[in-house]
Amino acid sequence: MVGAVYGGPPGDAATAALAPQRELGPPLMDLSGTVPYVTLQSANTWRFPDGERYFMKSHFMDELSDEAISTLVEWYSRRPTPESLIVVRTLGGAVARVGRRSPGQPPAASDDRTTRPATGLAR
Repeated sequence: MVGAVYGGPPGDAATAALAPQRELGPPLMDLSGTVPYVTLQSANTWRFPDGERYFMKSHFMDELSDEAISTLVEWYSRRPTPESLIVVRTLGGAVARVGRRSPGQPPAASDDRTTRPATGLAR
């Protein structure tokens, strides 16, 4: 599954920014459209029902190499629960404009950095 979000006004700039996603090939299902941020933010809350214990880990990578993709796929095949998932995000836009910070602060990202949050169900 591939997803993309353009955090700006709809129009030509959004279409241009999302064009590389369309070039991946014909989708099995196209759920693209303009939605309010709160709708997007809460789209996966069904995956994490109240009453369970969840945890999240995140790592930054300077590039998403073939080796990194192979490692993610291999580890995902051994996930501890069906509810465990891996999300790979590219951080850019305003996040990239912050620049690198001092060691005592969270890292900022440039357009070529990715974050790999992994969420799991604690059993």
